[in-house]
Amino acid sequence: MRAGHADVPGSPQQGQAAAPRQHPSHYYAGARHAGDEGGGALGAVQHSPAHGALREAQPHGGGRHAAAGATRPNAGTAPERRLLDYYDFYRTPDNKKVRLGGGNYATVWKGVSRTTGEEVAFKIIVKNDITVAEANPMHAEILKMVDHKHIIQLKDYFDEEKALCLVLELATGGDIVERVHSAGVFTEAAAVKYSRQILTALAHCHKRGLVHCDIKCENILFASRDADPELKIADFGLAQLLQRGDKLMAGACACVASACACAPVVRWRG
Repeated sequence: MRAGHADVPGSPQQGQAAAPRQHPSHYYAGARHAGDEGGGALGAVQHSPAHGALREAQPHGGGRHAAAGATRPNAGTAPERRLLDYYDFYRTPDNKKVRLGGGNYATVWKGVSRTTGEEVAFKIIVKNDITVAEANPMHAEILKMVDHKHIIQLKDYFDEEKALCLVLELATGGDIVERVHSAGVFTEAAAVKYSRQILTALAHCHKRGLVHCDIKCENILFASRDADPELKIADFGLAQLLQRGDKLMAGACACVASACACAPVVRWRG
């Protein structure tokens, strides 16, 4: 899934957002299953910790503006930007919401832009003591530093009171393991092609001092289910921004979510 600035070159361009809708009170891809619980603006997500945080969020000042060209308001004077003012959950023909993945403190859902109709992915990270780094808005600002065809693009983000909501490029081709299983065979030529795509994406990050720290099969996605899709690296939630001479965060902190995929030399380095 980072530190950066809103005006970093290469930041994704945003379209003009629709006027916010008022609520009566007071977000990887290839669908795995759909939720069908009803009721409320969030419906199927009401039992998830991450989506419960989004549902319960109350207005507060100093909302962040991720859209290109938007000016940041004075702290404490502007209303909070809300995900559901600009995007809706995608619904299947039988009115189910589509969950794409997630865990204890973050969930990923299929969504759609209310202004353009573009299909996207929402990643909602609940804010608590465990997710203090990943749910920090600086995480989103770091994502805006990368602009590469083999990296999932951050389109927008919403720093709400109870959750950080990322709006991401939707990749519908599943991860690399699913691809191998469905194809039944993985040729040397395909391995060379996809390895090159992964390495060029990582080189793009490293030139900017950004280390992903969580490369594994589940975070290597395909843009579509076409015969020859492009590969996309996803999930910069553990990424670290380094300057020359810096060292990666030591111990389990650097690999807490993916210890089984982390090299011992990295996991236990001092």
